[in-house]
Amino acid sequence: MGSLGTSDPLLAIAMRAAHARSAVSKHLLEKYKVKYKQPDAESLPFQAHVIQEPHTHNDEDGGGDLPDRNKKICIIGAGAAGLAAAMSLHEAEFYNIDILTLDLLAKLKVNTTRYYYGLKGLSAKQSDEIVPKMWYFENSRPESKKFADVMDRLLLQQGFLVRVPGDKDKRQAGNFEEAYDNFMNDKLDKLSTRSYLLTKDYTYEETLYAELAVSGRNDSFDQALLETVCDYLDFQQAENADWYRVEGGMEVLVKAMVDEVAKRPETKLKTNTAVVALKNDEDRKKIIVTTESGDVTEYDAVFNTTSMPCLERMDISELGLSKKILTGIRSLHYDNSAKVAIKFKKAWWMPLLKVPGGVSATDLPISNIVYPSFDIAEDEPAVLLASYSWSQDAIRMAALFDNSKPGACEPNVEDEVVKQVLKNIAQVWSKSKLEHPPTYGDLRDMYLNHFAWSWDQDKYTGGAFALFGPGQFQNFYADFQDPQCQGKFMMCGEAISVEHAWISGALKSAYCAVLKWTRKRDLKCGHGDICQTLLKRSILGGGKGEHPLELDENLLYWTVDLQNVELDVAAPKLAAAAA
Repeated sequence: MGSLGTSDPLLAIAMRAAHARSAVSKHLLEKYKVKYKQPDAESLPFQAHVIQEPHTHNDEDGGGDLPDRNKKICIIGAGAAGLAAAMSLHEAEFYNIDILTLDLLAKLKVNTTRYYYGLKGLSAKQSDEIVPKMWYFENSRPESKKFADVMDRLLLQQGFLVRVPGDKDKRQAGNFEEAYDNFMNDKLDKLSTRSYLLTKDYTYEETLYAELAVSGRNDSFDQALLETVCDYLDFQQAENADWYRVEGGMEVLVKAMVDEVAKRPETKLKTNTAVVALKNDEDRKKIIVTTESGDVTEYDAVFNTTSMPCLERMDISELGLSKKILTGIRSLHYDNSAKVAIKFKKAWWMPLLKVPGGVSATDLPISNIVYPSFDIAEDEPAVLLASYSWSQDAIRMAALFDNSKPGACEPNVEDEVVKQVLKNIAQVWSKSKLEHPPTYGDLRDMYLNHFAWSWDQDKYTGGAFALFGPGQFQNFYADFQDPQCQGKFMMCGEAISVEHAWISGALKSAYCAVLKWTRKRDLKCGHGDICQTLLKRSILGGGKGEHPLELDENLLYWTVDLQNVELDVAAPKLAAAAA
């Protein structure tokens, strides 16, 4: 893949943030026009305010302790977003929380995010130099330079990047707000990546080769063009970045979050608890939560962090959500993902790789082989992520899984998925220049056990991660940032984050949801910005002392101020006012 010639590590993050701010600003402007009867307003007024340092109020200074501290809060889901929401609420000194989850073990495997495996650490970046030639039916990796050139031209034309004077190969960040407006004005958000490439003298077959070279999976170019642009920048910037792994696997991170939340005994983590219905009681100013066991509990606020498929299965007919939100819950596109890990008698790949780690991407059914990026003993049993697939490839691979026993499997070298994966691994390595590459027979002899998982078949997720189709981000993202049910119901998670499909998106989304809710508490109680300032101590937003880039102080103010304006019913009123 070609290089953008820029080393700014915040480039992709800043672009996503500008993308989000623009969408939310336009959404809030429409609400502002309705509430304040200003149909000709062109932008949101700037609301300057000074963040006050947190201090304790008592009866002598006219406030007393904040009454909201005893508000009863429910968090549905104990994945990365659910635990981050609890940690953020704790930072703001709200502790009376029930966290309802079906299966904590599933969450400890971080199986709602792209980085799943609890078997050791994360993989390193791909390198042709340390793994066998990756393509089987093709003799070499499909050419990606043409695609890189198209992306480079697009980013320059729209203004996301500008040329560095005196160096034709270097690029630097442009004005993202203006560039995003250009992108939208040209209606490029309505295009899939494939449809855009077809307008750039690509044949359909060439788009198939390009998506395989760039993403390692089929159907990825059916996502929105802007999704591909953001992903492209993410991985371009990662090429020269430092890579880290969590010793012991990503589940260590989640366990640490669980331990942190458990430090407050008032916060209860309730496992094996399925939520089946939610109701907004406007008179009592409560959200009523009903669980599968029949328990009915009233809460002052509910943060839903489940995936959209899980939320859709609940009875939310009495929440009073807008038609647009309900449509988004039903239609937001989720990608597929499947993994097959195999435990071998020894780490046979270690002496064959020049350095630990790497990926063998292939056009065979296994899609990607991910080698552990840490040193392990060559003569001891070891686990290999033998197949990691997405999109259509994942659907086809998961067809070989035993649906009655998802996840851990009985040792069986004759299992269909085991035979398929071992054969493909042998085929990939047969393309290496090794004198004695591992054969199918060798791999069978070293097999000990396997683990197969498909997120499509996982009832706790109903899909791997959100991947917006053409027009979906522009149409749904901003609405999902609004507090719902008069500010009592918040939705958060990677699916409705600007960094969807990444754990970072889940963390930031949870932080932002708590930030909006606590901001409302600050305004209501008349104690300045106490909760907001306390929350800034968190490491989960934009880092200590900072909010995420996608939510500035002005957007925060107007999100809370306009939270009860419903555009579904307000649009006709606005039209009448304009007339």
